[in-house]
Amino acid sequence: MRATFCCVIRLTQQSGAPRSAAERTALVRAQLVRNPARSYRLSELATTAGLSVPHFSLLFRQQTGYAPIDFVIRQRIRAACRLLDTTPQSVTQIATEVGFSDPYYFSRAFRRVMGHSPSDYRRTVKA
Repeated sequence: MRATFCCVIRLTQQSGAPRSAAERTALVRAQLVRNPARSYRLSELATTAGLSVPHFSLLFRQQTGYAPIDFVIRQRIRAACRLLDTTPQSVTQIATEVGFSDPYYFSRAFRRVMGHSPSDYRRTVKA
């Protein structure tokens, strides 16, 4: 996947597309939105944007209001909400599908972001 990120950056540079640090950071953010289930390393994301880790983290937080890992977790929770709304899959299956390897961590993260458990969310939506 890193090769894909690097390819995107290279193509955008060749085509005259976004070149500023903020624009490259936005491209990385778009990738995180498209594929939140993938495992990401901060150093990989920074390299993809052509920035140092501290500079990337600062720009990312300025653009989104969240640290990169918090942004990814929120994207995973959004994906989980869609699945909870539209599928009969178990919470454990959904946790795995959206990128959480530990269903208990998923439930804690979901509660922190959404204010209630995945099961409560599903019951509320179905009511």
